[in-house]
Amino acid sequence: MRVGCYQSVGSRLLPRVVREFRTAWPQVRIELTEAENDEQLLDLVESGDLDLTFVVLPMMSGPFGYQELLEDPYVVVVREDSPLGADGGPIHPRELTGMPLLTYGHMREVHAIENRLGRPELADQILLRSNDNGTILGLAAEGVGAAVISWLSVDSAREGLRTLPLQHVTPRTVAIAWHRDRRRNPAADAFLRVARQEAHAAAP
Repeated sequence: MRVGCYQSVGSRLLPRVVREFRTAWPQVRIELTEAENDEQLLDLVESGDLDLTFVVLPMMSGPFGYQELLEDPYVVVVREDSPLGADGGPIHPRELTGMPLLTYGHMREVHAIENRLGRPELADQILLRSNDNGTILGLAAEGVGAAVISWLSVDSAREGLRTLPLQHVTPRTVAIAWHRDRRRNPAADAFLRVARQEAHAAAP
């Protein structure tokens, strides 16, 4: 079975899903395709090169069905001695004004952080965009800037960082998608069931 995913799901959710799926379906081999831009993954679903893919809603147009899995709230990650959010409480996006920002690289425009936060002016403050979550968090740990990413992208075991929830920002919704005009096989249906179960268990 051919499955697409992006990095944050690949590190935090997919391992749980594969573990449980393999317990029930040990005879099925999973082929994984990774991309940071879920548009590329949906193109592969449309062409028949993927059976399922993890995506972030809203979906792009196309012959797709999908199942919502969990809400993935946006957070700000800073060096632990940063004055931002020193009390550990949530912060408002306006508190990011004038601050160097770090965030994701290539993705659909609707998912760009400045658009998801409803503050297009933040684009001018973005010091670096990276497709690697470890790079973003490493830069934040060095005090280079504040990382604006989603909860699933945070490595909770990494030391030297403070993670702050963002107020008044709609979480992104993680989903799993398929081609609605192609019949899913029983293994794909089982993978969907396990994904829903593990997403519920992993949700913040």
